[in-house]
Amino acid sequence: MGILHGRRAGRESNDGLSISTITLAYEAATEALKAQNHTLTNLRNRAAGLLASAALVTSFASTLGLTGRLSVEGRALPIWEVITLMALLILIGGLSMAVMWPAQIFFGPDAVEILRCSRYGLSESDIREYVTEKMNSARQANQALIDSRAAYFRLSVILILFEVAVIIAAQIPR
Repeated sequence: MGILHGRRAGRESNDGLSISTITLAYEAATEALKAQNHTLTNLRNRAAGLLASAALVTSFASTLGLTGRLSVEGRALPIWEVITLMALLILIGGLSMAVMWPAQIFFGPDAVEILRCSRYGLSESDIREYVTEKMNSARQANQALIDSRAAYFRLSVILILFEVAVIIAAQIPR
């Protein structure tokens, strides 16, 4: 019964909150978790697109550079550029994989826990309040994960811009 934070059957533990207030909080918590799900899905999709773009830029530069068609003077890519482009592609790939990697995330109330609370004799309003508190805790934990994945994505964007800068720098006549 430790999961119920001391709530007892038949005891009104809502601190005077009305059922409509508890329901509103429950719905807000549920919507916040849904929004986080969408945010994480969007980050993953963007990371996949960014990785594909980075691979395309590297492939394009390497193909044209190796044949001498990229530079004005008809020379192949300098070795420093090839190594830098490959290193950047590997870094972008690693960061993109970190964004796309599956994670244990909470996106809604636990049905088993709701049933367990009901078996303990809690009222519907007590169950809603308890589940809302759990969803809010989960939302905070989810947010920390989403923030770290967003940071990885932002770093990937900076690296792809650097990748383009490397290609441009390699083309400056010496």
